[in-house]
Amino acid sequence: MIRYLQTNVLGVPQLPLSQEVPTPCYRVDVSAGSVEKPPVKDDDIVPPGATKLTLLHNSVLTGDAKYDRDIRHYEFKIEGTSVSYKTGESLAIWPRNPIDKVLQFCTDMGLDAGQQLRVLPLEGARNWCPMDLNVRQLFSHVLDIFGKPNRKFFETLSLFAKDEKERSQLRSIVENSAEGQALYRDLTHDFAHHADVLRKFQSARPPIEQLLNMIPVLKPRSYSIASSPLMHPDKIQLCVVLVDWKVESTQELRIGECTGYMRDQQPGASIMCAVRSSAIVLPKEPSSPVLMAGMGTGLAPWRAVTQERICQHRQGQKVGPCMLFFGARYAVEYLYKDEFESYVKEGVLSMHTAFSREQARKIYVPLLQTGLCRSLPSLRGPSAKVQHRIMEAGEKVAEYMLRQNGHFYVCGSARQVPEDIYTAMKEVMMANERVGEEDAEAILSNLKMEGRYTVEAWS
Repeated sequence: MIRYLQTNVLGVPQLPLSQEVPTPCYRVDVSAGSVEKPPVKDDDIVPPGATKLTLLHNSVLTGDAKYDRDIRHYEFKIEGTSVSYKTGESLAIWPRNPIDKVLQFCTDMGLDAGQQLRVLPLEGARNWCPMDLNVRQLFSHVLDIFGKPNRKFFETLSLFAKDEKERSQLRSIVENSAEGQALYRDLTHDFAHHADVLRKFQSARPPIEQLLNMIPVLKPRSYSIASSPLMHPDKIQLCVVLVDWKVESTQELRIGECTGYMRDQQPGASIMCAVRSSAIVLPKEPSSPVLMAGMGTGLAPWRAVTQERICQHRQGQKVGPCMLFFGARYAVEYLYKDEFESYVKEGVLSMHTAFSREQARKIYVPLLQTGLCRSLPSLRGPSAKVQHRIMEAGEKVAEYMLRQNGHFYVCGSARQVPEDIYTAMKEVMMANERVGEEDAEAILSNLKMEGRYTVEAWS
């Protein structure tokens, strides 16, 4: 029998809660094997759309090993492959789960990590999977067991729970009862992943043919390419910060799936990658001014753009002004400092840096239409200081954008950066064009519609 969940606030019944184990969408044949001798090599497991690239370089940019942010420079070899790229594009990378954690997961689940599998998709199959692999490879290379589960996962898992209390708890999450909401909040607060949930509900042990459809596959993460093909035609370079956090309830340190995977790779490793387009489109004419704002590793695409302008300049082309506003917490995070300063000396780049925790002074900017001076409100993070730098250079910013057909680009965290920079640009328009707030917003809106105000942000 199917029973309905509680009605919502409008009194409309929600989706039915399934009472039967779903028909498997995969046929899985199992045979004996060993972890050391899988039926296919790890590097031959290539996700759809990916290309194997060789990692050439992996080094820390922030120098001191004791520094609290692990920011790294990576290089990938594309010479001899079908991969090419344009300045401003991004590189998608497919992570793999750590082998030690996968083996522990198999132990927790009562699975033999060395067993060989032959997987055949049936009707309703939603995940890709190699035909031949072993259990360890399924959980290290294919399924995202350390990703966040959705409510459908809890619903299906409840059907396999043999313990009545665990089944009730799992169903409470799906039914969105008060108990379920509290449990779901606790799990979410602790960043619980699929493996955590399976460890918590030990009586629920779906077979592999069910897990194949219950758990999503590992998804690629995209990173702005930090190099220009004009300067580096045979390689792709990235600048990536390690993502980490502590689980409050256990104080366990956790590492981002992809950034942790990348950190641990040594030169010579094969990485699954794909070049992806982005919102960044350069002006058709190199003589058009380019203005860029980046915070932290948001500097990456602007390094690529600057390299592009440098190469054009060295080839004898006329290049327009190139302004870069860069912000970070401390000067140690001034990434590629020597390189950027050499570009300044070549006369192509003007650099405007701001280090929020090393500079306490307020920067006062005149608002011409009122004749008053005021300071911008204090904002969180390095973007506050970058905002001030943009206003300091407001006269040039307005000149390049409004009278020389310039292009303005922003790259940084979606949480605050785009809004902060937009505020600065609005103030620049108000001060230098002597217009009110509404007219300044209209100017910026027109720039966006013309493709001359671009935001590349990550969450």
